[in-house]
Amino acid sequence: MLIIISTGLFLGAVIFYLLSVWLRNSSRIPSGEIIYADSHNWQSQEKSLFDETILLIGKPDYIIRNKGVEIPVEVKSKPIFSSPYESHKMQIAAYCRLTHISSGKRPPYGILQYANHSVKINYTNELENKLLQQIDTMQTVSAEKTELHRSHNSVAKCKGCAFSRICDENLM
Repeated sequence: MLIIISTGLFLGAVIFYLLSVWLRNSSRIPSGEIIYADSHNWQSQEKSLFDETILLIGKPDYIIRNKGVEIPVEVKSKPIFSSPYESHKMQIAAYCRLTHISSGKRPPYGILQYANHSVKINYTNELENKLLQQIDTMQTVSAEKTELHRSHNSVAKCKGCAFSRICDENLM
């Protein structure tokens, strides 16, 4: 009887292990310890990451700690068949910057996880400078305008926007 119970427990443990591996692989999240998650699959984080020096705020989908390094991950629901959009590169650059500010360690790269594969975006000084230039341009244009308006017709973008609760043009 003891052998049957032991065998049953062992098989149960193997099944749960294989299930956890399958769930991790199907989530398309890279290996490492998940230390931050802002995804519908996980409990939402209460706190956005914030860089007060350039007034940048954001929530990457995940931050993975792998070998002591924190790596931001942005999951895209659609496949990609060529190189990533420039806007996606700037988004992961912003998350690398925010991860650096929050952890004190500069990530060497960020990951754009598309439906069909992942793309590693190296967080170089050149990419960071391009991000800072774009933020400066956006802030300059924003300061010159007396009114800012919604620039899209996507309910999904409104749902994900940090300003949705105070926006007069919210689509929700």
